[in-house]
Amino acid sequence: MSKAVVLGAGITGLFAAYKLVEAGWDVTVLERNDHVGGIAASFRKDGITYDYGPHKIYTQLPGVLDEYRHLLGDDMLAVKKRNALYLFDRFLDFPPKITQLVKGIPFGAGVRSGVSYAVSLAKSLVNRQQAVSYEDYFLNGFGSYGYNLLFRDYAWKVWGDPCQLSEELARKRMPIPSIPALLKNIVAKQQNPDVSADVFYYPKHGFGQLSEKLASLIKTRKGKLLLKTTVTKIIVKKGMVAGVKYSINGREQSLLADRVISTLHITDLPGLFGNQLPPEAGAAAKELKHRGLILAYFVFEKDRMMPYNWAFFPEKRFIFNRVSELKSFSTHTMPHDKTVIIAEVTTTPGSDLWVMDEKQFLHKVLDDLQAVGLYHGERLLESFTKRAGRVYPIYSITYRQHLETLLGALDAIGHFVTVGRQGLFNYNNTDHCIDMANRAVSYIVHDEPIAKWQEARRYFDTYRIVD
Repeated sequence: MSKAVVLGAGITGLFAAYKLVEAGWDVTVLERNDHVGGIAASFRKDGITYDYGPHKIYTQLPGVLDEYRHLLGDDMLAVKKRNALYLFDRFLDFPPKITQLVKGIPFGAGVRSGVSYAVSLAKSLVNRQQAVSYEDYFLNGFGSYGYNLLFRDYAWKVWGDPCQLSEELARKRMPIPSIPALLKNIVAKQQNPDVSADVFYYPKHGFGQLSEKLASLIKTRKGKLLLKTTVTKIIVKKGMVAGVKYSINGREQSLLADRVISTLHITDLPGLFGNQLPPEAGAAAKELKHRGLILAYFVFEKDRMMPYNWAFFPEKRFIFNRVSELKSFSTHTMPHDKTVIIAEVTTTPGSDLWVMDEKQFLHKVLDDLQAVGLYHGERLLESFTKRAGRVYPIYSITYRQHLETLLGALDAIGHFVTVGRQGLFNYNNTDHCIDMANRAVSYIVHDEPIAKWQEARRYFDTYRIVD
């Protein structure tokens, strides 16, 4: 029986392991944390199920929705989606309705947006240049006023300097590239699936139910799942992986394998391979950066706080970039007389926000919730934070060349695959993770040449994030 070791029990790792055990492989999953799912997990406290931020099930990828349905069955709830964007001191539906554009946006702002876009269009006709940065992309499509209003500060809050971010990030995050395209979509009332979907899906008992189901199926099919396990080395013999070394309960152990699938941070792999990778691979890994995430949770004694599932806050005057209400996803996650608001604050580990005293931080977030009208003095039962240091890959202008250098070195190691959001430095959602895992398993089971996997990676780069 062929043996595989899967490094990491996030959605990608779990789904890959699940498909491998279905194919008859002997599989062991090694996970650093004491739970499965990574940030696509849930935790329970005092009768409430919490997620690590808002997660949803929505996909445009063939066959992936069927995978979700197979795993969750009747526990996959259909949820009417309602998103919002907070601008001009008011909430606008996102994507906006034409009536909101007419009534909700100040006349002067609308004029300035149109004039700014016209100027940008005229400049492009005289001197057409390809967009290189995030800023270029949105200046071309929305003009300076629209860019400054909607995209500039949001980029600073989530990823950093928009002049230093790749236009690839803009394309992945905003499928509508310009004001005319936005207006055409709204006026024609075309619910383009690249922009919006009226309904998304969600596990009845929290998003972690999906990860827990996968873990259960793996163990049912005789796969092994080891938690609180630290991978210390990937063993290579004659240019091919032969297993891994790991530490569990303070003891180092070895595990032989015919294949190793890693969903660990790709930037950690040079350290695990040691001198099996060239020096330039380690240098490239150091150039790939991440942003961390602080999640602020507020438990209120109230049935609901928001008419939306989540709302975006692009302006820099607010500490958070997105706020969501868990109960809008499933009423089965908490008692009827309580609700939970989650505010997402993206920052770099070690920054002033990261090291701020928790009480001071929570007070600052609560002040901003009050400023936008989401908090009116309701009884606050509890508040706390959760942190993750490497959540958002930063697509710098030069990130692609560093990533390709690292991937090229890893491709030279036989019987090894790195995959997933962190494993490929790929900004994606759980549906993409499932698709990646499926393709990785097919590549392994059918013993395909490396060129097929490189082709699959190019396909992964076409993924788009749909909020």
